Amino acid sequence: MEELVQKIDELMKNLNSNSMPLWISIIGIFVPILLSAVVIIITIYQHKKNKSLQILINDKNEELQKTLSDKELRVQMHGDILSIYDGNSMVQSTLGRASKGIAIMFANPNLTFQWYNELLNVLHILCQANNRAFLLLPQSDNDLREVLKNIFSKFNALFAEIDDYINSGLADSIRQQTWSKINATYGILIDNYYLLSINKNAADDFIKLCSNEKTEIMDNEIKDILELFKYDKFDKYFEPYLRMYSEEKRINA
Repeated sequence: MEELVQKIDELMKNLNSNSMPLWISIIGIFVPILLSAVVIIITIYQHKKNKSLQILINDKNEELQKTLSDKELRVQMHGDILSIYDGNSMVQSTLGRASKGIAIMFANPNLTFQWYNELLNVLHILCQANNRAFLLLPQSDNDLREVLKNIFSKFNALFAEIDDYINSGLADSIRQQTWSKINATYGILIDNYYLLSINKNAADDFIKLCSNEKTEIMDNEIKDILELFKYDKFDKYFEPYLRMYSEEKRINA
């Protein structure tokens, strides 16, 4: 204990006998402390700045992701609306093959069943397109909803009549009766469609004989359906959607 006190006394004597001014000693003590404080302050400031920058980067990333998501959504929506348009347009192209008279489609059994399968496929596509339309289109767009509903209703009814006409055996019966008359008149062998096709008068008479009250009714129904695809009854209702997404695509490109 006495030795410790002695050491302290010696230390005090050395300090008192030191020729260096007091203010220099004070500076020597506080400058490192001050520098340390400055370093701490700068470190804290830099940390806050980095944190703010990180938040800004995260916000920008979220904004970018949202922009990409919105763009992807617009592209998807454009594709869905276009799919609805194309699905309904298939009705027009398929029925257009019978625009000169549905009796032509019933004159040859191979053509009949090929066309029938096409109609059945279109009916499935049309059903899917309309289901998609009623899910995607806003409730307020009653005009387009009614257009699509009307096309589906009329096409479905027409397909039911065609299906009944074929599967009841009526189409086959009338065709066979027609062949008997053509054979008797022109001497063309029954079911020889090649000789029939190169004899214009025989071919014209064949189609006329295949026509009847039921085919005339279906012809009128086909005309009514095709009328629904005129610009002012069909295309103009899709334009606001397809044009809007196309313009946004050009702007964002």
